[in-house]
Amino acid sequence: MPPPPSPRFGHHVPTGDAPSRPLVLYAADTPNSWKPAALLEEMGVEYDIVTVDIMANEQKQPSYLAMNPNGRTPTLLDRSVSPPFAVFESNAILLYLARKYESPLLPLSAEGRSEVEQWLMWQISALGPMMGQCMYFKRIATASVADLGRLDFSIDRFHAECVRLLSLTLSLTPTPTLSLTLTLTLTLTLTLTLARCVRLLSLMEARLAERDYLCGPARGAYSLADLACWGYAASFFWSGHDTEIEGWPSLRRWLDRIGAREAVLAGARVAAVPLLGPTGVLFEDMRTSSRVQEPLTFASARALNPARNLTLTLTLTLTLALSTLTLTL
Repeated sequence: MPPPPSPRFGHHVPTGDAPSRPLVLYAADTPNSWKPAALLEEMGVEYDIVTVDIMANEQKQPSYLAMNPNGRTPTLLDRSVSPPFAVFESNAILLYLARKYESPLLPLSAEGRSEVEQWLMWQISALGPMMGQCMYFKRIATASVADLGRLDFSIDRFHAECVRLLSLTLSLTPTPTLSLTLTLTLTLTLTLTLARCVRLLSLMEARLAERDYLCGPARGAYSLADLACWGYAASFFWSGHDTEIEGWPSLRRWLDRIGAREAVLAGARVAAVPLLGPTGVLFEDMRTSSRVQEPLTFASARALNPARNLTLTLTLTLTLALSTLTLTL
């Protein structure tokens, strides 16, 4: 079997060296970084790749925050203009590059362009966040947390991120009232996450029932929408939907169709180093490797048995009831 494709137009910058090309993509081994890399590969545009070690919090360093105040990956630095222009948020990078290079993956007509942009907004606001949380809770937390009846780990995860985003935009200081409100919201969010993922993937199944691609007339045409949605949808095992996928034949065909594109597969290998370091495994290999997936399937199944599900449900119900009573008093 031939080796999987690596970026043809992307050039990894060795640690300590300075980028030399006009476009620099700061990327990590995540589906969000796959998107701009895949587009650059589709367009045949040369670019440098700087791998960001997010496990070492390199994305929190002042030099990185100067380009991306949100402190996340990816970030694009366009040095072909003066002064250099930075773009953060993966779908914003897609739109910037497609406009800059007049890519056919972003239609020219107002209606066609709007249709693609709608699906890009849907991906970044719905599919990505929900699938990401499913990945965490069903494949990581359930395999590593001994007592799922304790909600501290989940509430703290959502709570800290909401506080970070609010503080970033509004400079809010955390207060007991804010903490209680967020805890109520986040506890309810946890209970709905898995159901929302099923709804979103079912929505894609319905959209693709008579189509080959998400956007465009008739059976559609390949666009930024397909490129953006593929990474998270293709990670259905990691979100815990490996059994449901067989009931979504149109979605499965679409995943195979987009996943057969060399540029898309090359984009999934944009990071030079896996999240867990040089001895780790790239997420694209984890996404497709049964050797990696089987132990997690066993651990998750053991953690999510009916008794523990009942405990979790009762704990959630009690938490919400007590919190509501506290607010009423």
